[in-house]
Amino acid sequence: NVSYTQSVLFIPGVMGSTLGVYETFTWEEMWPSTPLAINRGSLRNKYMTDLREGVVVPGDAVRNVLWEDFYGPFLTNFLGNGLEYKEDRSDPPYRDPLQRCADLKASARTDITLFIFAYDWRQPIENNAQKLAKLITCVRELHDVPQVNIIGHSMGGLVAGTYAQTAGDAVYIDKLITVATPWQGSPKLTLSVLTG
Repeated sequence: NVSYTQSVLFIPGVMGSTLGVYETFTWEEMWPSTPLAINRGSLRNKYMTDLREGVVVPGDAVRNVLWEDFYGPFLTNFLGNGLEYKEDRSDPPYRDPLQRCADLKASARTDITLFIFAYDWRQPIENNAQKLAKLITCVRELHDVPQVNIIGHSMGGLVAGTYAQTAGDAVYIDKLITVATPWQGSPKLTLSVLTG
């Protein structure tokens, strides 16, 4: 019997990761936007189409928008059931998931077992799958484990699937659970958008 810490990576769906920019040396979240966040609309207009690497940075899974829950209750359900997560409240408030894992490694925080792979959902899935591979390596090294478990919602499942397909023999996934992942594409969505 091999006993090791079970690490779980959660990958949100399309538009399920917060996105932000550094505007005048201050972190500004531009997604999700709310009517209460007046400057987010101008930030989105300025940066949403800028796909250069590092300009727009993913932060965390969207927990709630206004007073509506999004991923918040889902993620909270894991806590206290064997998984621990440390929200990033440092300055700057958001760093990419790989930097968060590297910070945990540097501080020997092996009690953290739930990782959020926030990603820039505007970028190609293949690019995000490459970044996921780096996070998986970091988590494996942090906990000295052979594999991790992944839960992917919607496009997050496609990111994990793309990682698994392109990694070949170097796939380090024990269990992959996908929820509402459009494995066959999304023709019904396209049809409803075009025809109403």
